[in-house]
Parts: sequence; structure tokens; C-alpha cells
Amino acid sequence: MRFHFVIRQSLLILFVLGSIAAFSQSTGNTAMGNEKQSGFVHMNELIKLYEQNRNSYPYKAIDYIKEAISIAELSGTDEIRCSVYNKLGNVYSDLGLNFLAMDAFYSSLKYAEGLDDPYAVPFCFIDIGNVYYTIDNNERSLEYYQKAIELLKSNNIKDGLAIPYNNIGLIKIKQHDYVSALKEFELSYTIRQEHGATSDMAHSNMLMSEAYLGLEQYNDAIAHLETAKALYEKAGDPKNQMITVSKMGEVYESEKDYPKAILLYQQALDYFETTNDYMWIVIENRNLAKVYQKTEQYNKAISHAEAALQSSRANHYSQYLVEILKILADTHYKNKQEDDAYYYHDMLINVSDSLQQVNDNLQFANLQFSVETLKHNIEKEQLENEINKRKAVRNYIILIFIFISLIFLSVLFRFLKKRKQERNRFLQKEKIAAVKLQEKEVENDELNKELEQRNKELTSKTMGIVKNAEFINSVIEELDDLVVNRETKAKIRSIIDKLSHNQKEDSWEEFEIRFTNVHQDFIEKLNQKHPDLSPNERRLCAFLRLNMTTKEISSITYQNSKSIDVARYRLRKKMQLSRETNLISYLSSF
Repeated sequence: MRFHFVIRQSLLILFVLGSIAAFSQSTGNTAMGNEKQSGFVHMNELIKLYEQNRNSYPYKAIDYIKEAISIAELSGTDEIRCSVYNKLGNVYSDLGLNFLAMDAFYSSLKYAEGLDDPYAVPFCFIDIGNVYYTIDNNERSLEYYQKAIELLKSNNIKDGLAIPYNNIGLIKIKQHDYVSALKEFELSYTIRQEHGATSDMAHSNMLMSEAYLGLEQYNDAIAHLETAKALYEKAGDPKNQMITVSKMGEVYESEKDYPKAILLYQQALDYFETTNDYMWIVIENRNLAKVYQKTEQYNKAISHAEAALQSSRANHYSQYLVEILKILADTHYKNKQEDDAYYYHDMLINVSDSLQQVNDNLQFANLQFSVETLKHNIEKEQLENEINKRKAVRNYIILIFIFISLIFLSVLFRFLKKRKQERNRFLQKEKIAAVKLQEKEVENDELNKELEQRNKELTSKTMGIVKNAEFINSVIEELDDLVVNRETKAKIRSIIDKLSHNQKEDSWEEFEIRFTNVHQDFIEKLNQKHPDLSPNERRLCAFLRLNMTTKEISSITYQNSKSIDVARYRLRKKMQLSRETNLISYLSSF
């Protein structure tokens, strides 16, 4: 009897709990429905704002689409989630943020796998392959393109095959296999021609022109670009029409027909400036700067390169900075504006180092991401196996669950309460750690800025000392020319000796003070490694640490260039450096 009583009590409690849940759900359906509808409307508005800002203000577009993702995660379907993550990946790709793009496309793929849409998964594979193509991982890129082709063929989606064929062709171009690339592009064009897709046919013609350009068959390249331009005009696509015009400029530039190239680049630039398409504004200004440099129109080249630099910085298109800074440095040098050339050369070095560091970080992140993806797949497989096992025994534990439901609910409540408390403590610790990390990052940024400013001041003051020394030398030479008799000669010689001695000591003292302020540990580390160096050798090491030329060292030390070269040779010998070791690079390691 007691056994049946316990069963009845357990069933009664479960029935009451179920009734309460059903009642709560029925009363909340209307409110939840209205809230969900409002969320969809707002999400669509955010997606429209993303589309409007993607080309002109990409970082604004990122904010809009991230907010849309947060809504989609709460109340959207898998189809919507797949779409918004894909949009996020596209704008990250535009900005060259490849690791973030990869993460977004994998998220899109996760939701695509649950859809009935036969296009969803293969096109996610194509997007992932595109990111691997961008980071020069051609093997992985081809792997994903082939996966897409196999899926599209298995689903009998012939029109979708054109895109992976095109992308494989682009890999062949990167490998300078232009004949194979042309075959892939022609295969893609045939598919698109069968389906009458005007814009897609234009795109295939543009790609074929790239292959002909690589083969130096310029007339064929121009012919395909003319066809692409006409097709884009027919499709009512002015942006791609102007991109085609720019590509024609590249062909004429390769042909060394610079006037035509300039005309076409300028035409494209004028259009993109009216549409505020900043990425293409950067590209066209860069193209014009290159051509004007080749035609020795240096002022125009500088003007366009500076415009490209300004737009790149303002819109965070860091992928173009190195090339633009190199153009500016080279053009100023050819235009005999050496100070400006050195300025942009120094900026180029700093930017190159920064981008290399970012690239190294991204490569590590990509490797880490691959490991995490593999781990996720293993965990997913284990979870699926576990679910299958649970399904097999589910029917056998239903009666047991009824008996322990009351105990379970009590334990669960305590467990959840404890877990919530632990989570709150964990989040609080994380918040404190994040604040400390942010403070540390701000402190490091300030220290880096201060060090950079000190380096600039040291370089500026050193060059001032060099120029002052050169001026004193010129005065000494003029005094030498004034010698007329023995008495005058003796007096002037005395003045020259004092001037040389005082200038030499003053120059070194001022240089030593400023150098020590910026590079406090250099002399100390140098003495630890090479304690037998003389004071003059330590001075020479300091000059070389600043990458000063032999002429500049000669001016500041009042020694001829040959003496400096001999001193450098003796210094290398005393340090026991091999011929392969660069002395300046070695000193920079201290």
C-alpha cells in the first residue's frame, strides 16, 4: 500500500508542476510573440544599416551586424543565424581580419548544417576556403573548394559550381599557372552562360582577363574586360563597371601605356569618391601614385599616395599601408626630398614591424583555432554517442525517475543555487582581472608611446649634433684658409684646436646624456658581454646602435671615414663576430 501511495504522490507532484508550466506558457505566449515580432523588425533594420555602411564605414557595419546576431541568437531561426554570421564574416574579410572572419564563417556553417537548403553548406565551405586563400594556405583552400564541388554535384546544383571553379583558378594564378587558371575560368564561364547570369558572366570575363594579363596577352585581356564592362552596364551594376575600368588601367600600365592607365584610374577614382567607397578610393589613389611615379611626375604621385594613406588610416585598411608608405618614401627620395623620404621610411619600418607582429599573432590564433575546431568535433562526436546511449536506456529509467523526482528536484535546486553563487564569484573575479588587464595595457601603451617619443627626440638631437659638427668643421676649414703669416697661423691654429676639442667633448657629452636616457640598459649590457671595450669603442657602439652612417660618425667624432671603418673592423674582431653576423643587428639585440 505504501508503495502505491508513493507512486501516486510522485505522479501528482509531476502533474501539478506540468500544469503550472502549461498555464505559465499559455499566459506568456501573447507577450512573447509580440516581443519576438519586435525583435525581428529591429534585426531587419540593423541588417539594412549593415548593408548601407559595409563599404563606407565597415566598423559601423560590424557593430550593427553584431547587434543583429545577439537578437538572432535569442529568437531567430537557424537560417537567420547562418545568414547574419555570414555577413559578419564578409565584413571581417573586407578588413583583412582573417581569423575573425574564419570564426564567423564556421559559426555560419554550424547553423547551415541543420538547414534543408542545399546551397547553405557548400557556400559556407567556399567562404572558409576564401579565408584560407587570403592567408596563403592554398592546400586548405583547395580542400574546402573541392568539398563544395562534391556537395554541389551530389545535389545536382550545376549553377553553383561556377564559384569554386573560379576560386581554384585564382589559386592557379597565385601559383603563376595561368594556363590552368584560364581553363578553370572558361569552365565557370560556360556554366554561367548556360544559366544566363549577366553579372556572373561579366565576373568570369574579368577573371579570364587576369589570366591573359599573366600570360602577357594584353589584347585578349582588354577584350575580355570590355565584354565584362558591357555586361555590367547591361546588369545595371555601376560599381563593378568601374572596377572593370580600373582593371583595364592595370593592363595598360603593364603594357607601359601610362597615359591610358592614368585616364582609366582617374575615371574610376572619380566614381568611387562620389559613392564614398573608401576601400576603392585607397586602391585607385595607390594606382595613380604608382603610375605617376613611373612617369616621374613626383608631385602628383605624392599627392595621390598621401590621399591613399589618409583614407587607409581613417578606415583601418591596414593591408595597403606598407605599399603606400613605400611609394611615398621612394617618390620623395627620387624627388630629392630626403627628409620626407627618411620620415616615410621610418614610418614604413614601424608599420611593417607592427603588421608582422599582428601577422604572427594571427598565425598563432589560426593554429589555435584549428586545434579548438578539432577538439569541438571530437566533443561533438562523443556527445552524439552519449545521446544515442541515453536513448537506448531511456525507457528503462522512466519508473526510477518517478521515485526519485522529489529528491532530484531538491538536490537540483541546491546545486543550481550553489552553481549560481560560484558563477557570480567567478564573474566577479573575471571582471576584476579584466579591469587590471586593461589598466596594464593602458600603462604599456603609455610606456611604448613615451619610448617612441624619446627615440624620435634622440634621433632628432643626434642629427642636430651631426649638423652642428659639420658646421664647426666648415668654420675650421674657413679659418684654415685665412692663415697669412706665422703669428696669425699660430693664433688661428690654437683657436681651431680649442674649438675642435671643446666641440668634440660637448657633442659627446650631450649625445651620451640623451642616449642613456633612452637606452638605459644598453651600455650596462654591453659592458657585461664585452667588458674589455675601450671608452672610444663603447662610443662607437652607441653610434652604431642608432644606425648612424660612417659619414655621420665621422662628423661627430672628427675622424675621417677610413679611421671609422678601421675602428669598426677592430670592434668586430674584439667582439669575435663572424663574417655572417651583422654588427648593427648584433648591437640592436642589447
